[in-house]
Amino acid sequence: MQLTALSAASCTRFCPAAGSAGHHRLARGYIQLHQTWALLSGVRHLADHILQIDRPGDKPEAQPLRNVLSMLFLGLVVAALGAVMMTDATLRLARVNEGHRIPMTWGKFAVAPSKDVTQRRVGAQAVSAVGAWIVLDSMWDYRAATPSMVAGGMTLIAAVALPVIAVTSSHNRRLSTPSR
Repeated sequence: MQLTALSAASCTRFCPAAGSAGHHRLARGYIQLHQTWALLSGVRHLADHILQIDRPGDKPEAQPLRNVLSMLFLGLVVAALGAVMMTDATLRLARVNEGHRIPMTWGKFAVAPSKDVTQRRVGAQAVSAVGAWIVLDSMWDYRAATPSMVAGGMTLIAAVALPVIAVTSSHNRRLSTPSR
């Protein structure tokens, strides 16, 4: 059975809370999670195809490097998706706070962000963290852990902090500076 073909009613036999509104939201979230996983698997397959992972006649030592590169590619694609999501959420936040300065890193907003914007920001941070984890895991070497940790940290900073700083500085630059 394909997971994308599931409906909220088809999983009633697996869940004791079947029929409740919370159950239907949970089932939809579960289906979306599996659709996202299928998309990421497709991206990994595409990366494998681009890098020609399973070429006949390959030397055995070339296979691990290609696996590392395909996972690194997947991690960077996921992190880029997180950066796009973070840019969208920050633009929405800037739109709500039009005419007011918004804090660069932390502080109070003049107009509090809506629940939707907060959920989008948290979701973007989660997707970026997954991308950074994939990058870290693809490069992990127990003998020299520092390079993979630096690459994972840089991926996370690039996906979360850079879009926020760029949008916030652009938003605040458009405002007139207050007289002192």
